[in-house]
Amino acid sequence: MNEFKTDINGKLPVVLDDIRFLDSIFREGILSIIKGMNNRQNFILSGITVDYISGDNFDANGGAIYYNNELLLVQNASLVVPSGNKVVIKRTELFDPKGLKLFGDGTAHNTYKIIKGEFLVVLEDNTDYFEVDTIRFNDIYKANFSENTAFNKNFGTAGNQVAVGNHSHFQAYEPKANNPNQLIKKVIDIGVWDMQTTGLKGVLHGFTSEESVRRIVSIDIIIFADTGILSYPLNFSSNTAGTDYGNWYVANNYIYMKRASGGFFDSVTFSSNTINRGYALVQYIPDSGGLPS
Repeated sequence: MNEFKTDINGKLPVVLDDIRFLDSIFREGILSIIKGMNNRQNFILSGITVDYISGDNFDANGGAIYYNNELLLVQNASLVVPSGNKVVIKRTELFDPKGLKLFGDGTAHNTYKIIKGEFLVVLEDNTDYFEVDTIRFNDIYKANFSENTAFNKNFGTAGNQVAVGNHSHFQAYEPKANNPNQLIKKVIDIGVWDMQTTGLKGVLHGFTSEESVRRIVSIDIIIFADTGILSYPLNFSSNTAGTDYGNWYVANNYIYMKRASGGFFDSVTFSSNTINRGYALVQYIPDSGGLPS
């Protein structure tokens, strides 16, 4: 990695080429690290989830993506997504007015270029943008572990499972060398869900084709109460009434979770709009590379 030497005393002259050199050091360093981990052009580094609110209303949660060899930060957005449309991310460029500088030759120039990603609503058949259900970096990283011979040699005893990554989209693997038919587990944050106010909640499942969705074999959903050490399955039922208080289904890119109106979850006990309401545990049959799609 290149270095700009700043440990030399004696009134170092600094010119634009020096700033350009500094800029290139960090850009090339970050991109080299990312490229060295996998050879994909597009994937999600962190965040990027879309939560169903009601009707055509969705909350898009920001994060960071790697898109066409660029690292882009994406901010939160509230979106209206009519039927037949989808949420994508668009690369944008703009100049921060604070970077407008008056140069020595009397000309003014913008010098702070802000390059970022923005959520956008487009027709479902539009493929010109970054898809919000693009594979996540930690899924790629963990799949590489499951295929790595040295990894399997060190952690290959029956019953071993290795956890890599954070709790969002967490996967645990038993090495394929021991059990090629091992189901893969994927845990997805439910995110904020005020169950007293909203009866339906959708979360992206990350499977990008009809074929990959059909490899899902089970989904278990755990619900947390607002306070205390209290958790329940979404399909929690009453022994006396004989009814379920919640259920789920998969449609397109989402797992939709529904609570029964007037039921157990339709109460102030599950009304917080700040906590993560729980997790969805998805078990699926991997493709040849161990990935969900």
